[in-house]
Amino acid sequence: MALLEVRLSDQLPIELKKVIIEESRKAVQILLQKETPWAFKEWLTLKEAQQYLGISWQTLNQWRERGLRVSEMSPRNIFVHKEELNRFLREFER
Repeated sequence: MALLEVRLSDQLPIELKKVIIEESRKAVQILLQKETPWAFKEWLTLKEAQQYLGISWQTLNQWRERGLRVSEMSPRNIFVHKEELNRFLREFER
């Protein structure tokens, strides 16, 4: 990810600089959430899990067959916890 650098004039009051920095931080966080909604969630849909890991649907289904635990609310509402994904990847690397 690219680093964002902002240079504020020394002429601006310190309190105004603080407001600009805080509002900029909030705006960036909102944009990141829109771009990568999975980045700020613990439970992911299978589609979000694919995006999070950069893997195909087929790979994710193969992992489920190999023991990746998911929470199936209904056939269309299947979720996986990020920690479970990370646990599975650590185990898979061994």
